[in-house]
Amino acid sequence: MSNVRIVFAVAVVSLANILSMAEAVKAQEPAQSAIDRAHAFLGKESEGSFILGYMHLGANYRSHEIQSVRNVTDENERVIPGKFALVYRYIWAANGTGNTDVAFICDSKGNVQDVRVLSTDAVLQQPFLVADATVQILGNALIEAFRDDMTESDIRRIQGLVDSANSEGLLELSLVIRQAVRR
Repeated sequence: MSNVRIVFAVAVVSLANILSMAEAVKAQEPAQSAIDRAHAFLGKESEGSFILGYMHLGANYRSHEIQSVRNVTDENERVIPGKFALVYRYIWAANGTGNTDVAFICDSKGNVQDVRVLSTDAVLQQPFLVADATVQILGNALIEAFRDDMTESDIRRIQGLVDSANSEGLLELSLVIRQAVRR
């Protein structure tokens, strides 16, 4: 009888550990509402065209579609709880048709925080290359277009990006602002 109790106690402890691990894994997964919020913003054709304008300035937007939802990991490959990436494929044309896969890193609420180009078949039209060459014009236009919706801190941050010709950083910040304005 005591062996049965020991086996039962071990089984209960093991089950508790398994349930605890399952809860920990579930806690790392982003909420579906956050994924839906980010996709509702990024999946729009108007946003796709806007984003492509930064990545492949001068190319014609054809379409974009979501490829996957991924976990975001730190430098040690550990999943960062609550963060996730939506990966989209952008189809564009400039002397032929090209495609570029981009990951949008989002926080636990579905707010875009970072943009990472994962791959492209572009040869001459590398992501952000042409935009970097004309970023001062675009950056100053962005400042003027959203001046009323930005804090002085936002304006200083954008001006710093403009001055450093960082079109990828400008895209990230403009997505943050555009998403906040559209709430």
